Amino acid sequence: MRAAEAAQRAAASRREIDKYMEGIRTRVRRFVLVPPSLQGNPEAEASVTLLPGGEVLDVRISKSSGNAAYDAAVESAIRKGQPYVVPSGDQFQQYFRRFTMVFRPLQ
Repeated sequence: MRAAEAAQRAAASRREIDKYMEGIRTRVRRFVLVPPSLQGNPEAEASVTLLPGGEVLDVRISKSSGNAAYDAAVESAIRKGQPYVVPSGDQFQQYFRRFTMVFRPLQ
């Protein structure tokens, strides 16, 4: 019974983390201004560091989409969307202090 309870708690924790992360993604997407000249569906990967209050400490494009204007739009959107709603304590430190987000314009 204990293993089943631990598995249920872990699943509930994962769902909560996913909820916070999806909230961040949704907020960032609202602010991304896709350049009109962008072709295809390139992928940009951003490394984000947050403070416990949800403010952005640092954001860097860790993998370029190949389009500098789109990369800049993603970075700018991450900064504009702050502060983000994030959990506190261990969940923040483990999952939200530093994380990577992937963006595609047609996502």
